[in-house]
Amino acid sequence: MQNNIPEAVRLGEKVLGETNQTLPLELAKAVKTYKLSNNARYQNAIKTTGPINTGSVYRSSKDKSGTLFNRDDPYWQNLIEKNYRVQDHYKVPSALAWDHKEHGIIGEIVDMKKIERNA
Repeated sequence: MQNNIPEAVRLGEKVLGETNQTLPLELAKAVKTYKLSNNARYQNAIKTTGPINTGSVYRSSKDKSGTLFNRDDPYWQNLIEKNYRVQDHYKVPSALAWDHKEHGIIGEIVDMKKIERNA
């Protein structure tokens, strides 16, 4: 990251992913900041390096403060146990659930409540 080489960042992610290791929280934040500030170069690096599964690299069993729900809660354990299939994953709360608009994408453009009041 110091030398501004996104391919090197991708290589580090690949090595950590293959060895089932996770990044420390501080380093994960630094990589995220780097990705955000160098998005175009990082996207070009993705095209040259190919797909890499980075999910396990940024997942940490020690830090659960960033999760939407607690997997230790029996309610969520039962829900996930019943809905373990990939086609049922929509039932698990999304990290983007807070961004839901009642009227979909048109609700972001037009104030539907104002239209309903005037109708």
